[in-house]
Amino acid sequence: MKTHNYSRREFVGMSAVAAGASLAGKTLGPLPPNLLPDPKAVAEDARAIVLGDSDAVSDMAVNAGGNPLLVLDGMKWLLGDEALLRAFESDGFDPSVFHHPQHVRVVWAYLGRHPVLDVLARFAAGLRRIATAAGKPGLYHETITWAYVLLVAERRAGAAGGDWAAFASGNPDLLAWRPSLLETRYYRPETLWSDRARRLFVMPDGGV
Repeated sequence: MKTHNYSRREFVGMSAVAAGASLAGKTLGPLPPNLLPDPKAVAEDARAIVLGDSDAVSDMAVNAGGNPLLVLDGMKWLLGDEALLRAFESDGFDPSVFHHPQHVRVVWAYLGRHPVLDVLARFAAGLRRIATAAGKPGLYHETITWAYVLLVAERRAGAAGGDWAAFASGNPDLLAWRPSLLETRYYRPETLWSDRARRLFVMPDGGV
């Protein structure tokens, strides 16, 4: 039998993907081959997270929704931003477990690699693909998508370097949802939640 001696990084990376393959009864879709950690990665660069069993991961025991998000964040931490973006571009996330804070992190990671106009196109296209693949194309909202890309770009440009954790801790208002920063500062509700704002980008009309 032919065997392969996986490095610690490969092992924890593949274990994390396997653990998150069914979150709250929702599949993340077929595992893209490029999601697996690079076999050439240095074994000493390993990370590990200890999680509970499948009931804990899915929150079946307490009928709540926090643990699936914790697992998703753990996967991203284990696999890194490059794998996170590959998963996003490969439609590797179910909308039911891919929420606003994860959207902001994808935008943040993109902005470290591409100009803002490219990020607008990439992020919008990715959200449309994910929503369409889930049979819910109406989930996509053009104004919210564009507004957050531009806000994250502005904040990122003003930050003195740092990683995602530093950015997130310094910008908690960007991660808030229901109400979001757009609702409390930039848009009137009737404008933001209009069909027109969902279809195309609408300029802010609230008090800034």
